[in-house]
Amino acid sequence: MSMTDFMGTKKGKFNRGQGQIAVNPTWKNSTKLKGREALDFAQFLEHQFSFASVRKTYDGPLDNAQLSDCALKSGVYINGYSSPWKIGCACAYVHDEIDKIGVVRNMFCRREESRMLVVFQIAPYSILDNLVPGRKVLFSVASLPVEGDPDLVLWKSVHYKCLLIPNGAVATAMMVNSTRTEEI
Repeated sequence: MSMTDFMGTKKGKFNRGQGQIAVNPTWKNSTKLKGREALDFAQFLEHQFSFASVRKTYDGPLDNAQLSDCALKSGVYINGYSSPWKIGCACAYVHDEIDKIGVVRNMFCRREESRMLVVFQIAPYSILDNLVPGRKVLFSVASLPVEGDPDLVLWKSVHYKCLLIPNGAVATAMMVNSTRTEEI
């Protein structure tokens, strides 16, 4: 199937290729953020929305009158796919303008009047080699995450859901589902 046909297929909550998000927080898959976690999340959002490019990408300024902030285990749907994102999903993402591959550690959500803001906490893995030069579809990565703090990224910085196949000291990361409207 061509990429155009694949991205145009209707399935799930909305059309593939629309670059949209649907979040379904319930008592089974989410917990309300409190204390230090809530403060860190609020500070991260305030810092991100201080950039004009982020405000433009997310359709306006940060709404300080949010309805709720929560941590999610699953129930996040990006780009019309029927399988939800959950803790432990591998992904390709951009952090500080660098392409990275990692595994989702946490997902945080803020519900506002007109939108949902989702932030992924991702443990990055070292990229060892691009196995298909010129395309971002198959990589060799370290089998363990990089030591240190995980990356926090807004959901539009997560570009692919990946399949991570461990093989000893290395792993293969294969891009599976795009979260964007075009192929990267």
